[in-house]
Amino acid sequence: ARMSSARLPGKMLKMLGNMTLIDRVYSNLKKTEGVSKIIVATSEDDTDLPLVNHCYKNKINCYRGSLKDVASRYLQISQAEHEAAFVRISGDSPIIDSELVGQLIREYKEGCFDLVTNVHERTYPKGQSVEVFSTKIFTESYPLFNTPDHFEHVSSYYYENADAFNIKNIRSGGYYNDINLSIDTPEDYKRLEILALEYGESLSSWRDSANKYSELFINV
Repeated sequence: ARMSSARLPGKMLKMLGNMTLIDRVYSNLKKTEGVSKIIVATSEDDTDLPLVNHCYKNKINCYRGSLKDVASRYLQISQAEHEAAFVRISGDSPIIDSELVGQLIREYKEGCFDLVTNVHERTYPKGQSVEVFSTKIFTESYPLFNTPDHFEHVSSYYYENADAFNIKNIRSGGYYNDINLSIDTPEDYKRLEILALEYGESLSSWRDSANKYSELFINV
């Protein structure tokens, strides 16, 4: 999570209904089975100080690292926590489905995977992206990252070199690529604000959110 989005500055602390974006993500993830700790991974840049202060005020674990080398934040946190695996969730996904996150965690635990994901290929809506990494494999792979995309998007090195990794991709059973449940732009924010005001806390799953989104913004 970061505050310096070029298209929607300060979005992490924008209100969506009665909660900020970051609080909605955190609240949803607290319901997830199999998660030992939730940490907001942000940057040392001055622009992220309001987010850091918000986290401290609300007793949310927060780590500050490199602004541009996002992957290094995950590397340093995972090593400090001494956990076998970590889950990556984007801070601009306020309707992230805790059951979906839990499903991918179970898939990871039941197999012997380097990465369990639902974006290789994407069949879930944007804003429902979940990636579960082996800390050991991520630690070994990080020194091989060599493009800005690898450092910014964390998992792109895996997908570019998929034959070198044991990757399991979870599919939705359909194609929801035209549904955007994340917030990247002012237009995205307005749509999810309408969705939150229209349906409030009644949204029970990613599929329910996608269907309601489609009713409001696509089938018109």
